[in-house]
Amino acid sequence: ADLMQSGTSIEPAIVGSSPSITPATHTNMSTSTFPRRHGVSAIAIRGRKGEIQGAFTRSPDRIRPPVDPDLNLRVTTLAEDWDRATGNRAEIGMLASGNYPLGLIGSGAGLPGGEKDIAAFLAAEGRWETDGRFYTLPAYVNLPSGTLRGEIDAVDHADGKADGRWLGHDLDDTSVNTTPAIAAYEGKVAQRVIAREGFGEDDVADLLYLHYKSPDHAGHKWNMISPEMGDVLGSVDAAVGSLVTWLAANVGADRWVMVVTADHGQTPLEAGGWPMSRDELLRDINDRFDTVRNGEGILERTSATSLFSNLEEMKANGVTPADVSSFLSGYTIGDNVSDGSAVPEGFEERTEEPILAAAFPGRRLDEVASCVRTSS
Repeated sequence: ADLMQSGTSIEPAIVGSSPSITPATHTNMSTSTFPRRHGVSAIAIRGRKGEIQGAFTRSPDRIRPPVDPDLNLRVTTLAEDWDRATGNRAEIGMLASGNYPLGLIGSGAGLPGGEKDIAAFLAAEGRWETDGRFYTLPAYVNLPSGTLRGEIDAVDHADGKADGRWLGHDLDDTSVNTTPAIAAYEGKVAQRVIAREGFGEDDVADLLYLHYKSPDHAGHKWNMISPEMGDVLGSVDAAVGSLVTWLAANVGADRWVMVVTADHGQTPLEAGGWPMSRDELLRDINDRFDTVRNGEGILERTSATSLFSNLEEMKANGVTPADVSSFLSGYTIGDNVSDGSAVPEGFEERTEEPILAAAFPGRRLDEVASCVRTSS
């Protein structure tokens, strides 16, 4: 709130793209282009040879190093352009949870003329790692284990009881990345990086990207309207506030600019939307179309907004992507309830509602997009 009141708050600005996926939206912001041009369109992407890969990794399920930063990225980022414009004098760094935000800083030493900028990916138990081929990770970034333990204990004690619990959750059995502890910890790491690397010490502007992932983790686990999310958002707000105070005291009140934004939002459960089960959807599609019983389905995998076809299996079954799209156009809430399961409360009278507004074969997306384009 203080930043909004004392700085500049721009509410209607949108740099998103569809689907609203972290790798794509972060790359939008860093390149001033959209996925059609920069190439990072989703978490799981069909490669040039037909393989399914991640935005920055050969495996779509891998969020840790090793990475392939230029696997899909086709343009340079603000950080890369600024680094080259200053003769690599600018300090560039990123602290992030996983490799999805890699489009913020780009390829590091993988770019001709580039250097190994700091890129720290948060792994288990507050440890940071990197891919040393492209980036650097100073040893001091991994703070003593007791630092994170202290933040976890503070979350435990917040209700006045030292019982190892937070909002009823056993902290030993709860991922620290979904709790208020991790934002405070990341803030301390950021302060150390800024101080040790000399961010803001000369007349060349430096860039440091901080990726506070805990709201996303909490949203996926408990939804945006949960008490857990309230605590987690409060922890990020406090971490940002602490960093503002620290920057003013250690870098100088008029020597830094902070930009706070998000890559996407979430729909509250109370909005009445149906949280679709992708596992059930996959079973239903295979039950409908896969008649060749060879242990393979007609889909290789699902993602947040896309289904990846097994083209050989589709051909063997005489099925086309258009057939699957037509089936999905009439797919209902009732269809998505697994056999033997009760319809959740509030949806008893809605089982005939279609889940999807539309479904299209990937080859037809250009035609679909042309229907919504407007001329300036």
